[in-house]
Amino acid sequence: MSGARILHVGVGNSLLARRFCARGAEVVGTTIAPEEVAHGRAMGITRYDLRLHNKYRGHDGQAWGHFDFIVDNNPSSFACCLDHYMTMLKFYSDVLKPDGQFLVDRVGLGWALSADGALARWGFSSEDLASTAALVDLRVEPVTADILAVSRGEPVRPSAIRRTAWRIIERLK
Repeated sequence: MSGARILHVGVGNSLLARRFCARGAEVVGTTIAPEEVAHGRAMGITRYDLRLHNKYRGHDGQAWGHFDFIVDNNPSSFACCLDHYMTMLKFYSDVLKPDGQFLVDRVGLGWALSADGALARWGFSSEDLASTAALVDLRVEPVTADILAVSRGEPVRPSAIRRTAWRIIERLK
């Protein structure tokens, strides 16, 4: 992962950054929770830039650069409407490198349905992701049984280094 640039949306406990930065990646982590920013900064991880950012506001006036990977395990659950969700997808499309990949977990797509009493109309499937991604010239391909890659073309299949990344992502679930 040396030299890779990763946008991690929803940093949580910052373990993804700790693992990937230790392998030479640069991680830009975003969250809407100030306490997650404080926790991540307190970890003192080299090549880790933490930002308060609501993905549904797009660029939000910030400079982002371009990323090899975007990791967002829960892209749709907190979108208040299709307009904000599409703003997020457009933002991801804008900041992906030409051969970059936005990685999504199938479980994260269905997260809103896991709550007791959840209504089926709030579900979001891989087919929904594919339909909306196509609107910003991205396509969805399964990489593993659980991971979907959203990219401009055929996703890059894992090399030895990328297989390590996939294993780490799988363990973080």
